[in-house]
Amino acid sequence: AMWIGGLDGGGQLHLAGQTYRQSGDDFFNGPVSNPAQYNSTFDNTWALTWNLRKSMIDSFRQGFYGVNTPAEILNWPGNGNTTIGQAAQLAPYIDVNADNIYDPAAGDYPCIKGDEATFMIYNDDRNVHTETGGQKMGIEVHAMLYGYKRPGSPLDSTVFINYKIYNRSASG
Repeated sequence: AMWIGGLDGGGQLHLAGQTYRQSGDDFFNGPVSNPAQYNSTFDNTWALTWNLRKSMIDSFRQGFYGVNTPAEILNWPGNGNTTIGQAAQLAPYIDVNADNIYDPAAGDYPCIKGDEATFMIYNDDRNVHTETGGQKMGIEVHAMLYGYKRPGSPLDSTVFINYKIYNRSASG
């Protein structure tokens, strides 16, 4: 996994990294939230990934599902809960009515890369860094793994990953 580090204004090293989890953890499921929110319920809520296919999204957009919208679209984590310290916008989506609220009933849908994608959110803020022993940075990572269905092309056997790393700390 990635390793991210830096020095703060006082020269203190902040570091988060992960190997094979045999030594500990520096990254934790879910978005950065108020510390009081980090508990087993939070962990269970965010201990998942979202897997979508472009064909599923296209079918949703064309109205093929009706009231049977797939859970992957209904449960897409487009918005965070700002009342518990999460960012307002999380997973990327197309906001059909431009109200900044992910609402599939209003026609909003996930925005993915490729023909199939898996999305996850994790942070280094949830707990003590037992892998590196480094100080927390307050970062939130949005990772989208994706691929294309292109038989006969090298793209058909290639997996891409796009990371977006957000500084959710009070430090710049």
